Amino acid sequence: MKHSLLRKYRFLAVAAVIAFSLAVLTACGGGGGSVDTSVENNPPLYSWWTGYDQKADTNVSVATLDTWIANGFKTDAGEPVVIIDISSTFGTDKTIPGSYKGADVGYYNSYTRDEGPLNASEAYNGVNPSDTTKTVDNRTAASMVLTGEMVDTILSKIGADQDTVIVFAQKTGINTGLARVWQMFYYWGFPESKLKILDGNVTDVATAAVSLNYAAAKEGTFSVNKLPQLHSSARATIKDVIQSLEDDSAIIWDSWGSHSNAGSKIAKNRFFYGQGNLYTGGAYKDPNVILDALLTAMIDPTNGLSTTDGIGKVLANLTTTEEKRAAAYELLKTKKIITHCAAGNAAAPAFYFAKEILPSLTGNENVAMFDGSWSQWSVYTDRSPMGAVYAQGKFTEFNTTPYTTITNETTFLTYATKFWCREYTTTNVCNSPVSVDTDFDGKMLNDIDKEYLEKRSTGSSDESVTNVGGGGGSC
Repeated sequence: MKHSLLRKYRFLAVAAVIAFSLAVLTACGGGGGSVDTSVENNPPLYSWWTGYDQKADTNVSVATLDTWIANGFKTDAGEPVVIIDISSTFGTDKTIPGSYKGADVGYYNSYTRDEGPLNASEAYNGVNPSDTTKTVDNRTAASMVLTGEMVDTILSKIGADQDTVIVFAQKTGINTGLARVWQMFYYWGFPESKLKILDGNVTDVATAAVSLNYAAAKEGTFSVNKLPQLHSSARATIKDVIQSLEDDSAIIWDSWGSHSNAGSKIAKNRFFYGQGNLYTGGAYKDPNVILDALLTAMIDPTNGLSTTDGIGKVLANLTTTEEKRAAAYELLKTKKIITHCAAGNAAAPAFYFAKEILPSLTGNENVAMFDGSWSQWSVYTDRSPMGAVYAQGKFTEFNTTPYTTITNETTFLTYATKFWCREYTTTNVCNSPVSVDTDFDGKMLNDIDKEYLEKRSTGSSDESVTNVGGGGGSC
């Protein structure tokens, strides 16, 4: 009996030790598994995440910026202010002493990235197959959002962190580049309260002078992967656009100045209003004036919404201009707005206006920019034998035969308006069609960028370290 009890106690003791060891191992990061580290299902990794993503007016006037500069590059609330001037005329035109020169901190307006099973960054424009002068520098593939690494490089050189208010400025005020860089930083997770556009010209700032006295690059360590979340809704993927046309859930605002209905390649649910009409003198026009012009553009018989299919059919049976404008206004209030252009730049001022200014008149903040735009759209739709399959969302089920069998001039000319080619011969034979990513797993750039952002770093004093699995850890 005594031996039986002894064995029982020994068993319980061993079990307790095993249980304790497993608990310690789990707590210290042991094991090869992983856990859910999403923001939705975990407390913030950083204490400042709570309430960080605040809405705010994103325009800053010249007068306000003058005050911030006079205050030692700090806002009225004491937040550090960094100015990035993306002008290309430093030293010849007036600039703001103490601002950062965009070119010196790694500023790029865009970056060519592939999205989907076709490697669009290899493509040349196939509209005119007899043009044999196309080179690697003449690619028309889309200008996509910068990678997380590229944004981190900019943050490092300006020494910014989560408390910094970043002001983007330009010699002539609002333009495509200014709105584009704002959209990219917002997409990567910075809140409206920390991103500003100078609503006016750099030359009007009180301290502006013809000088090379701009800020020297720093070596900061802040990364976008410390921000709470990716604002993925600000960017429309190719899949999003195709789906929105399938279910009539979005208005397509074409803001490229030289487009017509025939040239845009997206005809359904689309209207044209050029981005150059949105601003004057370096600042956006009165929102009511622009809204009035947008309604006129939406019901225009030539460049407005098609009344034969899609969301524009609501206009078909209306007779008076007032009725049509009222219906168009209702669409602006209730439908998602997707801006697009040719290569992802001219769509930016339209996006910024629709996202940051127009909601004051419509209440609709459901806005995205299709940075892939016409260039990417062409690869996957009427210029691609795979277009129909892609439109169905079957990203890994496509037939590459039409690409690999084009070997003679006759066949090439048949497909000349249906796909893009990497290399032309003098006889217009496509010896090197756009390649297919056979390892494509269905991810859009938004998915890839979200993964980068969620690679949370650990170890700072205000941080709650979360076990993300892997090969062990220490207590």
